[in-house]
Amino acid sequence: MTTTMRAMRLHEIGQPLQIDEVPVPEVGSDDVLVKIAACGTQDGDHQLIHGLLPSNMRPVTIGHEPAGTVAAVGRNVRNCKEGDRVYIAPAISCGQCAACLSDNQPYCSSYAVMGMTYFAPLGRALFERYGHGGFAEYMLVPVGNIWHLPADISFDQAAKLAFLGVAVKAVEKARLRPGESVLVAGASGALGVCTVMAALAMGAATVIAVARDSKRLARVKALDPGRVETVSTRQNPGLDCVRDLLPGPGVDVLIDALPTALDVTKQAIQLLRKGGRAVLIGGVQGPLDIDYRAFMLSEIEVTGSVGMGRSSFPRLVELVRRGVVDFADFVTHRFPLEQANEAIAAVINKTGNPLGVVVIP
Repeated sequence: MTTTMRAMRLHEIGQPLQIDEVPVPEVGSDDVLVKIAACGTQDGDHQLIHGLLPSNMRPVTIGHEPAGTVAAVGRNVRNCKEGDRVYIAPAISCGQCAACLSDNQPYCSSYAVMGMTYFAPLGRALFERYGHGGFAEYMLVPVGNIWHLPADISFDQAAKLAFLGVAVKAVEKARLRPGESVLVAGASGALGVCTVMAALAMGAATVIAVARDSKRLARVKALDPGRVETVSTRQNPGLDCVRDLLPGPGVDVLIDALPTALDVTKQAIQLLRKGGRAVLIGGVQGPLDIDYRAFMLSEIEVTGSVGMGRSSFPRLVELVRRGVVDFADFVTHRFPLEQANEAIAAVINKTGNPLGVVVIP
């Protein structure tokens, strides 16, 4: 096997990724080396490059939605072998604390995300070992982050399954009950579409998809024309029409997948019925100015959710394999490794009306 590989790395905040020739990582006793077949990209990559997320190690190979084929395994690895098709769960943590043992990795003081960053000082050692991500020909992965990929799920699809996992976790965290209504803010982006899919799969009677672009919303409506209603914030900036689409006085559940537009987030929260639940997953930054009494008197719940549980992957695979979630055409744009900057720009600028965007090393 070759001793060097190409990798798209972040050297300086605010500057484009650079392609470098770097050594192929050495495989430790509990490690797996994966030849990357596809790695998804999304808003988080843009935020990392431009300093909107902490960047604690540079240069770093980014890309935290990877899938590929096992190229080599360490001497202690028993559950996979060279040639296996695999999905790489990007979150890494100590694996031993109460948070990790209860499948709540983001609570771990060593929590980090491969291909992105670490979030507390204790995560530095893990990230220095495993931090480089999937915008490369090869990636070093702890064996606990490897999931086998069935032959009927493509590498392209696997590279975007994390988005579906984030959405499913959020809908579960909202405790959606069959027959309830769900409002998805930021519904036309990849995460928003996955959230609409998850809500439909988990029994929502009505999903109100809110986004700016009515043309992009048409794709969301097509997921289930009988249960999905769409609202363009360009045409209805106050979201006043949403209440007319509901059988009751407000929406049961809000999943906010907006990366920007705090004003829309605020309006959407105010559309919750008494006792309604909101889960925020979009990552929009800034203070949210809402009257304290609105929470108290209406008994609404607003919480956040990040990532997906490590044990979620088998359930996601079954949702896709059984056709409960139609992921067949989710990936719309593919870019070679050298064009990773263009791939990220396509997501941010919505060039060519993208949905799932992947980089192919």
